[in-house]
Amino acid sequence: MRERQNYIRAIFDMVILLPWTLIDANIRCGRLANEFSVIIDPLIYEFTECDSERGWLRVRLLPAAIKGAFLMQNYAKMAEKHLDQKLGLKAGVFTRLYDDLIDGSPENTFLHKTRQLFDGGDFEPSNQFEHLFLVLFQSIENELPSSTYQICYNALLEVHNYQFQSRKQTTQKISATELKRITTFKGAKGTLVLLSMVKDDMSEKEILIVEELGSCFQHIDDYEDYPDDLRRGVSTLATRGMINFIQLARWISELAILLEYTYGRQKTRIFIVGLYYWLLMAFFSRILNKLKLKRSSDYRTKDKISYILPIQLLFS
Repeated sequence: MRERQNYIRAIFDMVILLPWTLIDANIRCGRLANEFSVIIDPLIYEFTECDSERGWLRVRLLPAAIKGAFLMQNYAKMAEKHLDQKLGLKAGVFTRLYDDLIDGSPENTFLHKTRQLFDGGDFEPSNQFEHLFLVLFQSIENELPSSTYQICYNALLEVHNYQFQSRKQTTQKISATELKRITTFKGAKGTLVLLSMVKDDMSEKEILIVEELGSCFQHIDDYEDYPDDLRRGVSTLATRGMINFIQLARWISELAILLEYTYGRQKTRIFIVGLYYWLLMAFFSRILNKLKLKRSSDYRTKDKISYILPIQLLFS
């Protein structure tokens, strides 16, 4: 009965809040895109050699920057904290570069070097992209000293460990138990890194809630990326048929209870509705993929990104 009431309330909120949510998200994405041009574009220009390379890198980084900053803004509103949107954009770009550089380093060279960097050691860039990664890390580190943001830097070391373990996902030999553990903790610690940038004084209870959120995020992301992961031979819970839409919707419903109890109903409505919207978009994205009506999400060869409305960047 309680679960049904939660779903009914969620559907009501999604319908009632949809116009305001779309307008607000579009305005915010537009502002973030403009700020990206101010603080990230000059860095892209500095560390690239030609227009096509600059365009390709911008295509990779812009949507990730918007998504990361947007999530951090939503959490900041819910937790009643201030977030400088420049920091949010840098965090989003840093996350994308980190993932791409790991994927592009089959011999784990980058992983080992980054571990030293996160431990306070030296980092010698091997190319212009690693140099950009280092500049962003140092910029974030200057704004968020490790002496104050201990939760963030501790989580960064932990997520790096799970990123290393996630290399096993390229082999079908990984067990279901280990796959679930890696997926859960990689998402949990990754989200804790981002959201502890917003709130460095989280209680133990809040840390657990944020980690549960992050785990859910990772599972939704894997659910959405099912066609691409299947094509690339990456083993996830989604490619193995171990998660589905109903399970994820139930998970969000349970998270809604935790968030409302911690932050209050009014502060969490938009955040929770946003999770349901994301899950629905992931669901329809999979349908479009199945019907072969969705354009490829592989931007590795594209050097231009086009959109009619800024909000489209959240779904790029």
